[in-house]
Amino acid sequence: MPLDLDQSSFFQDLDNDGEKDDNETTFYDLTTKTGSAAEINGSLFFIDQPDSSAGTGLIQAIVRVQDTGNDATPGFENGYNSSARPVSYEENTSPSFTTSITLDEVPKVVIDGVEYYEFRLDINQLNSSPLLSLDNIQVFTSSIDANGNGIAGEDADFAQGTIDGAWFAANATKVYDLDGDGDSSILLDYSLQAGSGKSDMFFYVPVANFGAVDPAETYVTLYSEFGAAGDLDASDNLIAGDDSQYASNDESDDDVNAIYGTYTTNDGFEEWSVSKELGGYFISGYKWEDSNGDGLWNNGETGAGGFKIDYIITYRDGNGANAPLVTISGSTITSDGTADIDGDGAVDPEGYYVIPVPLGAANNTEYSITLTEAAKENWVNSYDGDAVADRMTFFKFAENDLVSDVGSISGRYGFTETMNFGNYRLGRISGTKYEDPDGDIDTVEGRTTLAGVRIDLLDGAGNLLATTYTDGDGNYAFEKLAPGDYQVRETAPDGSYAISNVTVMLDGQLSGFDQDVDFVNTFYGRIEGYKYEDLDGVLGGTTKAWAGVTISLLDGDGNVIRETQ
Repeated sequence: MPLDLDQSSFFQDLDNDGEKDDNETTFYDLTTKTGSAAEINGSLFFIDQPDSSAGTGLIQAIVRVQDTGNDATPGFENGYNSSARPVSYEENTSPSFTTSITLDEVPKVVIDGVEYYEFRLDINQLNSSPLLSLDNIQVFTSSIDANGNGIAGEDADFAQGTIDGAWFAANATKVYDLDGDGDSSILLDYSLQAGSGKSDMFFYVPVANFGAVDPAETYVTLYSEFGAAGDLDASDNLIAGDDSQYASNDESDDDVNAIYGTYTTNDGFEEWSVSKELGGYFISGYKWEDSNGDGLWNNGETGAGGFKIDYIITYRDGNGANAPLVTISGSTITSDGTADIDGDGAVDPEGYYVIPVPLGAANNTEYSITLTEAAKENWVNSYDGDAVADRMTFFKFAENDLVSDVGSISGRYGFTETMNFGNYRLGRISGTKYEDPDGDIDTVEGRTTLAGVRIDLLDGAGNLLATTYTDGDGNYAFEKLAPGDYQVRETAPDGSYAISNVTVMLDGQLSGFDQDVDFVNTFYGRIEGYKYEDLDGVLGGTTKAWAGVTISLLDGDGNVIRETQ
């Protein structure tokens, strides 16, 4: 019985014969415009995790790729997971994001009675241009020998070089190729999961593809390419493929116009990861948004999902100073408030993270753990437990701590305590300087902007923090500001007077604030002339200046405003 997938595909009909040929690319739509799942060469692709999948939410990154923009292929990126350095393509070099893994670290799931290995993909695109193509996936296996050569970090020759190069030809077995039956591309949409901390796509490879290998002694390497589809439009001559074998789709309903767009890489990184079963003991905590930036988890402040927490656990596997030292590292993602990531059958609050802890051979074996929250643009750490460095906390605990009822090593929701991280988003104050022609603050007709006007930023007590000048369009901005009290003050241009407040108070600004403060001035005008004595009574005849005469200036109602001589 075939899978009931919401599959939709289109192919480039290059020769305009209405038939799919081997040299014509097939595009599988997972943007939900026409479809949300696909079966390609026996493997499955979903944008939502199937109910039969067993992911726990504890995520380990295996490869992160990012287009640097400094190469000959902007908008395109590729790479594979390996602990070998230097990297071969556009992989992130940090071992926290790009690393070798063995097959037993990849979770198995059963879908419709078939066993699969599960991989997850997170993509990052601009909100204004969220589409992205996944154009190539190749999965390889390779072995380690009896001496452990090939174990991550020990053999510099492990999984190194280009995918079609000598190392892979000599040492690796390809178990999956997206393009195995012709060129294929998967269309994705970042906006479907943007910022939630959830995976954007789930990739399932049949266990049978891997053969009779020992998962504990078999490395798995995943290579991928993004952004090659580029711009899809009417010039690509796309027509709907035959997906009628899937009961949920009829190609006659597919509108090719729905998938037109730009599918190049444009922001951030793409990251493949695997989830881990928890089992045994674990520690946990929360990431919260510290709205007022005071480093305390106050009433009304909530957890923050989608943040990465890296960890390093060190312990001795047994008693005594000579017991072998074991170090484990990994990472996890804080919950978005919709998942059960600790497997207790309940949905976890937003901001929750959990980390498994291995037990030593005897009670009271000492452990140490270092937690580091990954930096995120425009966020600043305000609390990190017993800090040893910004965004990092370190402490020791004993095995009995893990089974006690005290909960001393797990942070609690709503509490400022070790294992929890507080952060605030940086804010912004900006505005425009205007010249108003009629001096009426309530009318905006005829206003023009003023460049080169000084604007000061002060704290709540009036201390000067920064100074800037309006640009050619009259605009100014103060960026990356912490929550708190501020004053914004203008210096009026010579010959003008303010019809708006010269100083604006902004008290109690909270995490991520964005305030607009405009200033409006009117320039003073001038009336001048001469007083003459006409000597011959002839207009335009002989005159002389007449000094000492009082000249009065009156308003429109005839009231004297000013007098001069």
